[in-house]
Amino acid sequence: MNIAIVDDLHSDADQLRTILMSYAYENSLDLSIEVFSGGEDFLSEYKKYNYTLIFMDIYMNGISGIETAQKIRETDTDTAIIFLTSSNEFMPEAFSIHAYDYISKPAEIGRLYKVMDDFLKKKTMAEDVPYLFFTYEKDKVSVPYSDIALIRSIGHYNEIVLKNQRTYKVRMTFSRISDILTEDIRFLPVMRGILVNMDYITSLKNGSCFIAGDMQTPITLRKEKQLEQIWKNYIFNKIRNESEVI
Repeated sequence: MNIAIVDDLHSDADQLRTILMSYAYENSLDLSIEVFSGGEDFLSEYKKYNYTLIFMDIYMNGISGIETAQKIRETDTDTAIIFLTSSNEFMPEAFSIHAYDYISKPAEIGRLYKVMDDFLKKKTMAEDVPYLFFTYEKDKVSVPYSDIALIRSIGHYNEIVLKNQRTYKVRMTFSRISDILTEDIRFLPVMRGILVNMDYITSLKNGSCFIAGDMQTPITLRKEKQLEQIWKNYIFNKIRNESEVI
């Protein structure tokens, strides 16, 4: 895991690095840590997704940690940023740019260990969530399977429709998307060129599949009863499995 420390006080940066290396040793964690002496220094070397975690001092000579983080967020909304400061004055600004956490300086071992424990736990959980990766308007996009309501083939394109009805029109073969998603039990082919996430189906009737959010799509009429039974079995098993966990 790659970590950056951005702090113009070398003694504070060294102390933080020492604590992180101790944490890594005690938890058999492979860490690579780079230290930067300020916001300008960091931004001159920064590339999107270079780091999993950035520890950022707020009060620095030159541009502040808040300004540096704002620059990062212009292109990178995913990398976790933890602010380091001796004052709570900038806490609202820190969380407005979706900081992961806010640590008072000097960093205490117990506090830092807890933050790392929580971060790694959430990171592990996030990695267990499957994502669909595709290119949209020259940008790389990743969408959790759980956010996808349906996918439909339209000509040479496919529409990936999310649960909030945001739609991505992508040039990717439907067979390729289908091969990926149908490995997940929740996706049901309701007719040629249409996949629906069964978590969002509200009913199947009269030749249509009704989807949460006032969406609907046609289905193969002669398979309506069969599709409805597959959906009901899926929901039944899902509820049963969830109740067993509880």
